[in-house]
Amino acid sequence: MLFRSGADEGANRQARLKAAGAMEGYFTKNRNVREAAQYLVNAAYNAQKLHRAGKETGKAKTWCDNTMKAFDSFKGTTGPDGKDKSLGSVEADMAAECAYRAVDEELKAKWDYDAGHHRYSGVIDKVKEAYEKDLKAANDVWSPKLQNVIEKYNSPKWSIATRARQGSVYDSIRTGLYNATPPQVRLYNDKEEKLLKMAETSEDDDLILKADEIRQTRREVWRKTRDDLLAEADKVMVNRYAEAVVWAKAYKIRTDAVDHAIRRLAFFTDIIGNQKIRDYSQGIVDPETKQPFVYTDNLFLKSRPGLTLEQPASGMPVPLPVAP
Repeated sequence: MLFRSGADEGANRQARLKAAGAMEGYFTKNRNVREAAQYLVNAAYNAQKLHRAGKETGKAKTWCDNTMKAFDSFKGTTGPDGKDKSLGSVEADMAAECAYRAVDEELKAKWDYDAGHHRYSGVIDKVKEAYEKDLKAANDVWSPKLQNVIEKYNSPKWSIATRARQGSVYDSIRTGLYNATPPQVRLYNDKEEKLLKMAETSEDDDLILKADEIRQTRREVWRKTRDDLLAEADKVMVNRYAEAVVWAKAYKIRTDAVDHAIRRLAFFTDIIGNQKIRDYSQGIVDPETKQPFVYTDNLFLKSRPGLTLEQPASGMPVPLPVAP
């Protein structure tokens, strides 16, 4: 076993800081030179990478912000052929990574189920209200933030990761509701429960029967309501996860984000069934062939990491944050 001495660690740190300083110096000196925009993206990105390696979170964020700003200046720069040099560039990948990380870190802190969010509890009307509020936030806040990463940078690698991350946004809330069970979730408020128990402990057969009917009806209504609420998230979740997988196949990119999406789709195949997976994945198009994706039964069960992903040419674990 090799041990790194304190002197070695100190030397490595100094070398890292020196390299970061060189990148930062170049960026500062040329930040207003439009012709240097492409190189500024590289300088800022490598500076943030060095700070991230040193666990200097604040500086890494600052230089990620500078990476995105530099890319904004680089975008639209044309080459000898008259085409935008930023499209499909390494610099687009760099800026997209920084943009993705910013939203990803927010989600880890404020949203992800495994970070302790979406633990629904209380009387069912309050649970429904909380879930619907979260669903609205997923639609109006988090999904658009992630969509902006895809549309602004058009980076295949980070578009795939971002699309899968959109799936995880809906996965978190539906997992929270799916796991919301008694005693955390109550079908009756205190007043209702008291009245039902009074009826059930009375000697009036009619009251006892009525109480039983009320309990049965409430259970059935909540079960249907819950299933409808889950379906609202499932539609988007499955579609985004599946689209990430289709994009990955088209661009020949396989990353942790894709593996995560496949694992979750395999899991949900057993939970919601093939027909819903098929319905929810309608409308997905292969970005290379322009052919519609065709789902076949148990596709994702057969495609889990470690297995070969096979599909036609036209073709209750806790959800984790998605990383490319």
